[in-house]
Amino acid sequence: MTSDSTNSADTETYDYRYSDEAVDDLVRLGRADRKTYNEALAVRDEVCAAPHDEGYPLTGEWEGCRAKHFGSDRYRFVWECIDDVRCVAVLRVGKRNPRGISVYEAGRPESPIPRPGI
Repeated sequence: MTSDSTNSADTETYDYRYSDEAVDDLVRLGRADRKTYNEALAVRDEVCAAPHDEGYPLTGEWEGCRAKHFGSDRYRFVWECIDDVRCVAVLRVGKRNPRGISVYEAGRPESPIPRPGI
């Protein structure tokens, strides 16, 4: 299951789609901390407005993705920008936990956006 949205009012803004893992991440976050959940949604909107300018690039397994801190620097919003279809693939939303499994250690999910020509 993936979740998506179309932002047709502004042609500069990218659309977004969530990976199954990101949907699960957001459901857990919404149940645990509504304020931080709302911050995650605000970050999503910021990322869709400027997907190549927000956050910072990742390396290794996450090469080609970007991440942005939120929630008092305890959480990460991780995405991949698919320019061909002007869409942000939200891959993970979760804690950067120095103790236990962090959002990065959980592994990179498959993009919810089919790539043209692949």
